[in-house]
Amino acid sequence: MTSDLTSKTTLQTLRETTEQLVAEKGCQSTTIRDIVKRAGVSMGGIYHYVRSKDELFGLILQARIEEIDRRFREAVSRAACGDLHSPLHVIVDGFMRLITEETQVFRKVLLYLVSRQDNPEIAKVLSDFHAKWREICETWIEVGKAGGAIPAALPAQEAGSLLVTFYLGVLIESSLSVTGQCKQRIFRFTEGVLTQPQRL
Repeated sequence: MTSDLTSKTTLQTLRETTEQLVAEKGCQSTTIRDIVKRAGVSMGGIYHYVRSKDELFGLILQARIEEIDRRFREAVSRAACGDLHSPLHVIVDGFMRLITEETQVFRKVLLYLVSRQDNPEIAKVLSDFHAKWREICETWIEVGKAGGAIPAALPAQEAGSLLVTFYLGVLIESSLSVTGQCKQRIFRFTEGVLTQPQRL
C-alpha cells in the first residue's frame, strides 16, 4: 500500500513538473534531464514510472480529462433528476479551461504529440488518450441516460466518439484563434448530440 501511494505521488510529481516545464519551455525543449532534475528523481529512477517524456505528456492530457470527469461526477451528485444543464455546463467549462488556460499546456502537448504521431510510441500515447477520452464521454452519456437527462435511445459509443471528434476539432481550431462564440457553440453542439439521438 505504501509503495503504491509512493508510486502514485512520484508519478504525480513527475507529471506536475513536466507541466511546469512545458509551460516555461514548450514541449520540444523540455527534456527528461530537466524533468528529473526539477522533480528530484534520479535519471534511472524515472524509468520505473515512465518510458519517455512523451508518456508523461500523455499523462498530462489524461489527467486534465479526468479532472473534468471528477467535476462532472460532483455536479451529477448535486443535480436534480433529469437535469442535463448543470453537469453539461461543468463539461463545457472544463473543456473551455483546456483551450483558454494561460499556459496552454494541454493544447501545446496535444499539438506536439499529434505532429509526431508517425513515431509508434507517440501513436500509442495518443491512441490511449483518445480511448480514455471516449470512454469517459461514453460514461457521461450512460450516467445521463440513467438519470433521465439523456434519451435512452442515444447510442453512447457513437455519441461519445462524435463528441471527442468535435472537441478535438475545436482544440485545433482554437490554436488558430479563439472566438467569444466558442463556449456557446460548444454547449449547443454537445447538448444537441446528447438530446437528439435521431441526429446520429
